[in-house]
Amino acid sequence: MFPKLLLVLLLTLLACNAFAEERINACVKFQVEDGWSEGISVDATVYKGIELNGISEGSRYTDYLTYVAIIWGIHKATFIEMETSLITEQGTEGVAQDGQTWKVAETFFCY
Repeated sequence: MFPKLLLVLLLTLLACNAFAEERINACVKFQVEDGWSEGISVDATVYKGIELNGISEGSRYTDYLTYVAIIWGIHKATFIEMETSLITEQGTEGVAQDGQTWKVAETFFCY
């Protein structure tokens, strides 16, 4: 009985965490003609599409995909649809709403 209860509790906690925004320190680069731009150190927020749809009260985002939001200033933000849900230290590529390709790395070091 106890192991089943523990398993149900653990799965519930994992499910709740799967749809929680996550703030990360990131190094972002955008694609240029001959490779990648210089790295820009930013505070970013990782969301699932279902969260963004709830915040925006719309359905612009695919529920199960991962998005990175970078706030540059008042009324200026970039939302990047990531290729995978795992953002690595080496960088994971994604595409912003304007079609620009970005590379997002979860790291304190930016080069």
